[in-house]
Parts: sequence; structure tokens; C-alpha cells
Amino acid sequence: MQAGPDPASVALATVASEPAASSLSAMTRPVHSLVRRAPVMLPADTSILQVAQTMRDQRVSSVLLMAGEALVGLVTDRDLRNRVLAAGLDPARPVHEIATLAPLTVPHSAPAFDALLLMRGTTSTMCRCSMASG
Repeated sequence: MQAGPDPASVALATVASEPAASSLSAMTRPVHSLVRRAPVMLPADTSILQVAQTMRDQRVSSVLLMAGEALVGLVTDRDLRNRVLAAGLDPARPVHEIATLAPLTVPHSAPAFDALLLMRGTTSTMCRCSMASG
């Protein structure tokens, strides 16, 4: 089975197929202008089962994990499949045990291109935008 295309390449190909002015606009737009809904956030000590149920109920593929107001991790559908289900892990365990901890972030006002560059060297299909100005 072949690996899928690099998400950054797909994004670049999509932007490249748009008219030049539109492409430039999309890449210089601030990240926050691309957000369609508020992120789903849960405490990092929430059970894996509760996180999976919340993801299903909220119809999202990822959840941000918080310790108070601080972002401490991220869990995705892929994490649930690879690190829990395929590994036979007890879903009563806290989700921080299977999460990606200390995910990379960009300021909410950063250009979309900055976020794309940040994701380019990773397996990320998303990155978190910090809400602090700057």
C-alpha cells in the first residue's frame, strides 16, 4: 500500500491551481481567518473513551488537550486507531498517555503560509493557532 500524498504538497497544489491573485491572498491571510469553528478542548486527564465519544458527538477528528488554560497536547483519530485500538490499550486510561504532547503552534495572526511551512516537516495535517496576539 502506498502512502498518501504529503498534506503540505496537496495544499500547495490546491493553491497553485487557483488564479495567482487568489493564491497570494490565501497564503497571506492570517491563520485565524481560516478557522471555521471553535476547537474542541478537553482536560488532559480525560479518559480515552470519553475523548473518543466527544469526538464522535462533536463530529471532529481531533481534540486539544488542556491543563487549565494551557495547551498541553493533541489527540487525533489516527492516535486512537494506532495507539489505542491496534495496541489493545484500555480506553479508561487518561488520554494524555497516547496524545501528541506539546504540539507546535503559530500565532493567530501569522500568515497561512507560515503554518504550511511549519507542517511541511511533520506528519501534521493541522497546526494549532495560539490565541495570543502577535
